[in-house]
Amino acid sequence: MRLFMVDNAGRGSTLSSLEEAEEGGYRLLWVDLEGGGDELDELRSRFDLHPVVFFQAGAAVPLPRLQEFEDYLYLVWHLLREKPQGLETEPLFVAMGRDFLITVHRKALEELDLLQERLLAAPERFTHPAALLYRLLEAAVDGYYPIAEALAEDIEDYMDGLISEGVGRGERGGEKDLSRILGLKHHNLDLRRVVYSHRDILLKLTRREQEIIPDEWAVYMMETYDRLVRVAEEVDYNSEQIATALDIHLNAVSNRLNRTMKRLTAVATFFMPATFLVGLYGMNFESMPEYTWRYGYLFFWVVLVVLTVAMVVVGHRQDWY
Repeated sequence: MRLFMVDNAGRGSTLSSLEEAEEGGYRLLWVDLEGGGDELDELRSRFDLHPVVFFQAGAAVPLPRLQEFEDYLYLVWHLLREKPQGLETEPLFVAMGRDFLITVHRKALEELDLLQERLLAAPERFTHPAALLYRLLEAAVDGYYPIAEALAEDIEDYMDGLISEGVGRGERGGEKDLSRILGLKHHNLDLRRVVYSHRDILLKLTRREQEIIPDEWAVYMMETYDRLVRVAEEVDYNSEQIATALDIHLNAVSNRLNRTMKRLTAVATFFMPATFLVGLYGMNFESMPEYTWRYGYLFFWVVLVVLTVAMVVVGHRQDWY
């Protein structure tokens, strides 16, 4: 458990235990807890928190939420981590009162370490726990930007490859292309789900009738909300680009199939006269004059070759293949 306090004079310090913080002697007390267990019960008792607060701290991927109580707010926020296998969600549990902020998480978070440095470097800027919450949410939203932009670049690279490597000639559109674009789609859907669910939470935090958050910091929350809206717009644009890429992929598959069918049809057409003649002279009639010709067999092959070559020449001129 890490403890940071900003006293009424604006001086910041670290504490070794909750007993060192006297009620009324500070304007901000930040309690950061990694893990849970009995310490959660201690926090609930010290700050008179409802049992529902932090009860999801052990859940793998809890739903984001904002719950309002009379003297404090309970917030569940998701931090995003980009992994080779996709997006990973790291939950952060926050309880904020009029003079305290409690953060609970399962593993070490870089955003909290940076926020600690900012707090100790300029404690006079943190006049209210809402200031700390604002900068925490700001850092979390800023972490969404690189993920959305990197995804947009991957989609553009994919579409450039489709165009430059011969979609019109049917050279793209294989299983690898489909697997890649579907992977981008699932990646974007994961990001969209996180962005949209948290956008609604931020919108609630910007309401002026929210008593826990002063009006001056509600304005800053609105700024963070605007940033998240821009991320949402980027995600929606990525969705449109992915839909376009899928259409291009399907067109490439269709073009390749049409080209293959065209070639097979041309081959069958070339050999159609030969098939007809073979079928004709394969009949078992007794009186067929050609059977008695001395050079009938040779004449038959000459006719087959000439007709087939003629069909190939005609097909080439007519662009059959």
